[in-house]
Amino acid sequence: MITPKYYETVLDLGVARLNFRIEMLGNFFFIREATNAGCNIDVKINSPANPAINLRRYSGLVCAFDSVYITNAVQIFQTISIFISADINRLRYVSLKTDVFPGDSPTTFPIRNEPIVLAATEYYIPLNPNAKGLMIKARGGPIQFCFVALESGVRYILLGDGQSFFIDDLRIGTMYNLFFQSPIAGTILEVLEKVS
Repeated sequence: MITPKYYETVLDLGVARLNFRIEMLGNFFFIREATNAGCNIDVKINSPANPAINLRRYSGLVCAFDSVYITNAVQIFQTISIFISADINRLRYVSLKTDVFPGDSPTTFPIRNEPIVLAATEYYIPLNPNAKGLMIKARGGPIQFCFVALESGVRYILLGDGQSFFIDDLRIGTMYNLFFQSPIAGTILEVLEKVS
């Protein structure tokens, strides 16, 4: 049994697979990237007799397993990057969209990339009132954010390019907005919410 903390590989989808086995003790399996948003694979955990779950880019599974079985139809000139880990803390660093607990209701991880078109201009996005966790990340420049209108230039949290802000135990319960701006046009605000 392989027991590294994580395993990452790129699958060539130009080759068909039927229950291709990867043996590893893990807690989550994610598709980090794909050459096309339509690329997909079917994944079964622990046994090829278990039901298959169809996964696409930015989607995955969170559960304990000792092996995964991958099936895919031929998808010419397409590849998919998979990431498996036994270290659940790495969840914070992996882009996700869907997280499925077999036998339980799905938990989704919607990802939003919000471009800042004009520098020093406040933008906002609504946060899901059912969110249980939140990650905010700056890409391409610094971002100032807050939760009160017209204050992203007055009282705010500043993230440098590539820095992230996490809240793991969130209880919003009502509709809130995230207000943000950047002194640099073209900066992108990355937001990931854990919603059950």
